[in-house]
Amino acid sequence: MALKATVCKAHIDLSDTNRGVYSAFDVTIAQHPSETSVRLMARLLAYCLHYDDELSFTKGLSTDSEPEIWKKSAIDSILSWIDLGFPSPERIKKASRKAENVKIYSYQQNGLLPWLKDCSKNLPSLSNLDCIHFNADAIEQASALHSKNMQLSVFIDGQDIWLSNDTNNIHVSLEVYCKDGIFSH
Repeated sequence: MALKATVCKAHIDLSDTNRGVYSAFDVTIAQHPSETSVRLMARLLAYCLHYDDELSFTKGLSTDSEPEIWKKSAIDSILSWIDLGFPSPERIKKASRKAENVKIYSYQQNGLLPWLKDCSKNLPSLSNLDCIHFNADAIEQASALHSKNMQLSVFIDGQDIWLSNDTNNIHVSLEVYCKDGIFSH
């Protein structure tokens, strides 16, 4: 018998000074049986970094043809393709052809440098690609906030995110490794 996804609900109070977005919203996240709390929290933070009313989670781990998160237009074209982890250069090229903007968020330290080296060697300069890394230790700490029902505050300023609930406050820093298709590491 196949394992089913766990449904998690989060109420988010978002303050994003970078984009001038200040909103409170509820989101439902399906946690795939093989998905860790660390990965789920990285996915939730990526969602918050790009939040708007048209942004949505996809089938994610259960399908290869979709990103983790996307924003589609009224005519069903992909405006934003947001993925997690270390996708192959081929997947990144495919995403950059399908979407106006592609964002890749990594959250693990192990494998980061070989992946960046592989991408910088095998990807042409893609003007619609950004690769960002969540501080791995901080995302690990953020996983402690994961529960089936979360009440979270997310404050974004520059390359810093503060994630908190009623008992914990965690700082997650971002490192940009590729901006507009140009790899810097």
